[in-house]
Amino acid sequence: MATMQGNLVRRFWNWVFEERQPLPRALKLALAAAMLYLAFTFMSIAVGLLLIRVPVVYFSILATSILVPLLSLFLLLIAPQRALAHRNVAILFAMLLAATGVASGGLGVTISVDMPASVRDRLFPGDSRFPLHANDMIAVGRDGDIFIGLQHYNRVQKYDRTGAFIKGWSLGGSGIFSLWLDDDEQLHVARSRARCHDVFDTSGKQLTRAKVTNLAEMSSLLAKSRAGETSTSSGVTYRLGRSGWQTQVVRVVPSDQPVTVIRDPFPLSLASPPMAVIVTLCGIILGGLWMGIGKVASLREQYRWKSP
Repeated sequence: MATMQGNLVRRFWNWVFEERQPLPRALKLALAAAMLYLAFTFMSIAVGLLLIRVPVVYFSILATSILVPLLSLFLLLIAPQRALAHRNVAILFAMLLAATGVASGGLGVTISVDMPASVRDRLFPGDSRFPLHANDMIAVGRDGDIFIGLQHYNRVQKYDRTGAFIKGWSLGGSGIFSLWLDDDEQLHVARSRARCHDVFDTSGKQLTRAKVTNLAEMSSLLAKSRAGETSTSSGVTYRLGRSGWQTQVVRVVPSDQPVTVIRDPFPLSLASPPMAVIVTLCGIILGGLWMGIGKVASLREQYRWKSP
């Protein structure tokens, strides 16, 4: 299977750069870029659906994609001929690992920018829970409900005072935004790239939207909240941060020990932007390592046959 994939990549490369093809190279490059973009978009959606709907399957894919190349390295020590004969399988799973990491990292752009709102709301409705990041925005209501603005996904997620996930809704678009609650318990979201100021009730229903064309006014709105931290009128502080693999929200009460209120489930935390980069790098390193091992083995085989 990996050999067939390598042949397809080689044919695709030759089609793009072969001079004797009737199509101009610029047109072929544009077609190639469009095909790669579509492939990336559909893979991001597929990975996102697995991540949100069946996170155990997502974790199983990651675990298998890591274990197969690593176990193949162990097999190389005890049965080198058998390991080399199946090296393409290790390369294939390493490529799958890297592709999953890239798709996880690009999910935010795909659903917030590229995907139409009607499709996004159908595939990822209000019960869809996305991973948190330490730089997300946070606001807390008088009843203890917690609202987190996910910068990477342009989305707001609501949790109750115990940290249980309630619902989420998408804002659409991309760019930096701020999030805060006013004295009437109305949730304000100001977005820099969209240049708008939205107001929601605490259930996520949009009440108003105002365009903000003045740069100073937008800067003032963006300064109303601080990434990763907020404080209530009673002096209680809520902080977003990472603890090992997982992103969490910690409540800090004066003269008391910090209490973890929200913690991302383990499979979900593996798709947060920093972890997606690590997963991608692991796939690239393992794939490159096995490609190098295969190349060295081929050169040794050629030298053995040429030697008298």
